[in-house]
Amino acid sequence: MAGRRRSFNDLVRWVRRRLGVRLRSALAAAVVVALAFAVGAAAFVYLARMDLVGNVDAAARQRAAEVASAVAGGDQAAIAQTLKPSPGEQTLVQILDPSGRVEAASAALGGAAPLSPLRPRPGEVLREQRLLPFADEDPYRVVAEGVAVGSGTTTVLVAQSLRPVNESTEAVAAILIAGLPPMLCCSWSARRCSCSSGGRCTRSRRSVAGSPASPPVTCMPGSRYRPPMTKWRRSRRR
Repeated sequence: MAGRRRSFNDLVRWVRRRLGVRLRSALAAAVVVALAFAVGAAAFVYLARMDLVGNVDAAARQRAAEVASAVAGGDQAAIAQTLKPSPGEQTLVQILDPSGRVEAASAALGGAAPLSPLRPRPGEVLREQRLLPFADEDPYRVVAEGVAVGSGTTTVLVAQSLRPVNESTEAVAAILIAGLPPMLCCSWSARRCSCSSGGRCTRSRRSVAGSPASPPVTCMPGSRYRPPMTKWRRSRRR
């Protein structure tokens, strides 16, 4: 164990000697920037996804309210109209009778079983997320609303696919991941340049301060400071 620790310490010292202070500073700055970027990107993707899921829930809730209104009015033509999906819409609708059997459904469902076991009371709205049997990988957000009818409580089920949300989230994550390496390169280069320029400035100040042409200046009490005589001033005086 002691031998492993000694070898590890030797390796650390060798890396420090090989990299140098400037390169280690640049690498440390790049790591800090990468961590901050990763945390910010994860938070951004999470908040964006939550916002998109909220939009899906709002659309499903609105569709369920339309179907429930048609069911409460008993208008079969209006019910048939609400079951038809809009162009490009991935919404599925089912109407369950008080016994839980499918009374009407979207054409895409055919004779499928109920989409969800949710059975809300009249006027109550419940939500859940679940994988449907006919769906491949993308889950659905299901909104259930209870409607009071003469024979009991009819349940309206509206399922909205999360595929657009997943695709948008993956696209945003891909863009952020692709932008990380260039940002790290810029941060590393800027740090290297600042370290190099700072080192040159420090060396120049040390060389000027330690040169024999600029001796220390001492002032007697009550005397005025006079700068040291330079070659240019000597030539002017002559």
